[in-house]
Parts: sequence; C-alpha cells; structure tokens
Amino acid sequence: MKKLMPFIVVFVVTTLVTTASAVMFVMLRPHVPAPAAQATQADSAAAPLLSGTMYGPALKELRAADSAVAVAVQATAAPVDSSKVLQLALQDERKKSAQLADQLRAVMDSSQKAGVAADSTSAEQRKSMIKVLENMDPTSAARIMTDFPDGDIKQYLLTMKKRQAAKILAALQPDRAARIMR
Repeated sequence: MKKLMPFIVVFVVTTLVTTASAVMFVMLRPHVPAPAAQATQADSAAAPLLSGTMYGPALKELRAADSAVAVAVQATAAPVDSSKVLQLALQDERKKSAQLADQLRAVMDSSQKAGVAADSTSAEQRKSMIKVLENMDPTSAARIMTDFPDGDIKQYLLTMKKRQAAKILAALQPDRAARIMR
C-alpha cells in the first residue's frame, strides 16, 4: 500500500485540478464577440459580466491564459459552442496533468531504486556487524552495544546464533536485558 500511495495522491490531485479547471471554465467563459448582425439584447445585458467588471482580475488572467483558444474561435467567426471550448480546455489540462504524472512517476521510480540500493547496502552492513559481534567476547560485545537503541540490539540478537545472543544478553544490564526481551 505504501508503494501505491504516491500514485493515488497523483491521481487525486490531477482529478481535482481537472475538475476545478472545468468548473472555472464553465463559470468564467471567455467572451467571444458575436458578429454585428447577430448581436442581441442578451449580449448587451451580459456585457458587464463578460467585460471583467464583475469578476475582475481573475477573468482577465483566464482570458490571457486561454488566448490561443480565443484566437482560434475568432478566426472562424461562427457561433461558438462553449462545450467544444470546454472540451479543448479539459483535453489540454489532461495532457498537462498526464505529463506531470509521468514526471512524478520517473522521480518516484528513481528515488525508489536509490532507496532499494541504500537498503541493500544497509542490510549488508548490518550482517557484517552481526558477524563481528558474534565473534567477539560476549562481555565486550555487550559493552559496545550499551549505546545502541534497544530495538537495534533486539534485531541483532534475533539474527545471531542463539548461544552467542544469550551470552551477550546475559552480559547486558538486567533491566536493559528485560526491556529487550519484551
């Protein structure tokens, strides 16, 4: 589940971004001037909404970001189907989020590979340390282990030969040995 968590987060974030973009495009549709022959009274009534006076800078920023769509629509000089504009915007957002997801996957894969390499190196070092402690005098090994955390000592003792682990455990302070045995 831990390995899937970053992918789930990416999926949720891209879905939220796409949904938020769709809502913004529906609420703040860019104004496309109608040909002079087709101008209606409804267009003049909606002019304050579309001119940016009601929505202010947010609408202006949206228009600036979506200038490529507006240029394509103005070039056709035909009535604009807002659902097509919305579909184009959603496709663009999906492409962007897919690219970001691919980049995130690449970074996660490389960091996971680095983590696996570090884990294998750490495991090799741990095995080597256990071999050294096994071959030492139990009293000396216990003295060295006094600064180790209890959890590490427990892991070392569990992977050692049982006789040597018992001797080292006996050489530790009794209260610490009891904590480790729990």
